[in-house]
Amino acid sequence: MMLSTFVTNFWLFLISYGMMSGIGCGLNYMIPVCCGWEYYPEKKGLITGIIFSAYGLGSFFYSLISTALVNPEGISPKVPSDPNLPLD
Repeated sequence: MMLSTFVTNFWLFLISYGMMSGIGCGLNYMIPVCCGWEYYPEKKGLITGIIFSAYGLGSFFYSLISTALVNPEGISPKVPSDPNLPLD
């Protein structure tokens, strides 16, 4: 994701942000899953479900926490009806 902040071409942005972060998330899924399968070989389905649901719940709670830190009062963004007008 850090690499995508330096690119100026749209296609490079798609590759650096979309594909690279997808590959990174996929690799990060497999590390705890393989470790869980090693410790509990008879309960692979249960371990996989727990790890994937924890990954999803972590993303859910992270979005709530980051919203509370960045915008604690819940203020809506100011969007002008005319794009040429300043936001004040």
